[in-house]
Amino acid sequence: METIPAQDFEKKIRLAGVHLIDVRTPEEFAEGHIEGAKNINYNDPSFAAEVKKLEPSKTILVYCLSGGRSSSSMSVFAEAGFKKIYNLEGGKMKWTSSGFPLVTNEGAKPAAAGMNEKDYAIITQSAPIVVVDFNATWCAPCKKLAPILEQVEKDYAGKVKVVKIDVDANRSLAAAKHIDGIPFLEIYKNGKLTMQHEGLTTYEDLVKLLPL
Repeated sequence: METIPAQDFEKKIRLAGVHLIDVRTPEEFAEGHIEGAKNINYNDPSFAAEVKKLEPSKTILVYCLSGGRSSSSMSVFAEAGFKKIYNLEGGKMKWTSSGFPLVTNEGAKPAAAGMNEKDYAIITQSAPIVVVDFNATWCAPCKKLAPILEQVEKDYAGKVKVVKIDVDANRSLAAAKHIDGIPFLEIYKNGKLTMQHEGLTTYEDLVKLLPL
C-alpha cells in the first residue's frame, strides 16, 4: 500500500491491469471524476462486498476528494486480497490543481458554486481577527480541529471569530483559493490575510499564530 502524487498516479492509470476506484458518493462522482473510474461509495455499508467483486490480481488505484476516505479504504482492499494498492495523494483536489482533467456523467446537475469571493471578503472583515476553517463533514482531521477552534473562539471572545466553510458546498471558492488539502486555515486581521495553514494543529500552536 502506498500513497503517491498525482503525476505518478496518472502514469499508473495508463498501465494495463488496473482498477481505478473513486470512493466518493455517487453525487460527487457524477459532478466530476477521473476518466475510466468506477464508483464504489466508501460510506455505503456494501463497500467491502463490492470490493470483493473486483479482480484481485489487478492493481488498485483509489482516490476521493482530498485523500481521507481513500486512505481509509486501503485496508479494505488489502483484506480483500489485493497486493498492489495506490492511493492518490490529496485526492481529486490535488489531481485538478496539478492540471489533470475530470469528466462528468451525462445529465449530472452542476455542482453548487456556493459562496463567491466578494462574499468571502466581507466575512473576513466581520471581526478584528477572523479564523476561516475550510473543512468537510467526512474529514476526520477537520472533526479533531473543530473543538480546538471552538475553544479559541471562546477564550478570545470579542477578538476572534471562527468561520467554518464546507469545501463540498463551496467548491468554486475552494478552487479559486487553490485549496487542495483540508483542514485549511486562513487568519485575517482587519480584513488582511496574515497566515495560512494546511492540516491539523494544536490549541497552543494556533494561538501563537493569532495576530493579537
